[in-house]
Amino acid sequence: MTSPTQEHLLGYLLGALEPVENELLEREIATNPRLAQQLEGIARCVQPLECCRHQDAPRAGLASRTCKYVFAEVAHPVAPARHGAAAAMHAEYGASEASSRWSLADFVVAAGIFIAAGMLFFPAIANSRYQAHLAQCQNNLRQFGHAMAESAQLDPRQEFPSIPKYGALSFVGWPAVSLHDRGYLTSPGVMVCPSSPLAEKRGNWSIASAEAIKRARGEERLRLQREASGSTAISLGYEDGDRYTMGRNLSRDNRVLAADAPTGFAPQLVSQHHDGKGQNAVFESERTAYVLGCGENDCGDEMFLNRNGVVRPGIDALDNVVAPPGTRPYPELISPASNSYNQN
Repeated sequence: MTSPTQEHLLGYLLGALEPVENELLEREIATNPRLAQQLEGIARCVQPLECCRHQDAPRAGLASRTCKYVFAEVAHPVAPARHGAAAAMHAEYGASEASSRWSLADFVVAAGIFIAAGMLFFPAIANSRYQAHLAQCQNNLRQFGHAMAESAQLDPRQEFPSIPKYGALSFVGWPAVSLHDRGYLTSPGVMVCPSSPLAEKRGNWSIASAEAIKRARGEERLRLQREASGSTAISLGYEDGDRYTMGRNLSRDNRVLAADAPTGFAPQLVSQHHDGKGQNAVFESERTAYVLGCGENDCGDEMFLNRNGVVRPGIDALDNVVAPPGTRPYPELISPASNSYNQN
């Protein structure tokens, strides 16, 4: 049996599977807690029908009569409300024999059909929405990566925007501020993933200018620093004199420039934007991908931690770290023994 679907689970509950399929599914349920949880949820949905499991079989021709009635109602408006649905049905089928009237068994079967159809239809809609958000998030990161590449092409040193080592602009979102101030990043909303908690504000998202961040003080400055990169983690680079620069010695196709921001557990940091299954990332070559983790073959090295296991700039040009919005590069922010960020 391939990976069990909701149809298999429904068939299992209704006793409609072949003996071999039934045995295989029972083994899978016994070893897969998530599958057992899905089965329990489906059982709750069909529980209201249990009272009529042993009712008389539906009358002959129920399916054809149901379809005929539905198509007739689509073609001809239902009678005025004052006559009621029952009156409309009587007017259409009043001359029929008693066998054409709907019994309790008829309604039970129809309800079962609608429940089964809903169990198939709504997961398909949810999956379609999930895939749409995934694609839009990748497109947002691609636009940010393109803005970074354009900026580097016109830079005298052919480098991406560097994060200052000190001062009000020494935070992980500075590249987004720099790109926006210079006109490379015209849509601030691209810094927000449609699957992130900030998605509702995406249409009105804004990035403060460098001057506004310098003028701000205290909590206001921290807020502007966090909002600069939205829900996006950006590369911290590595220490190079009075700045943190994004070294370009790694392969252009596996060096991560930005990704969905991690939302918090050490030592295996992941983003929760896409149900915690993985994160979108954009690479120096402007390639985007959905990655389940980062190793030497995928991203050159660990994506969210440097080689010392902390969220700080890389040890050297071969050590790349993308950090959450508002992160300041100089304090030690997180270690595998910690479960939360400390951005003091």
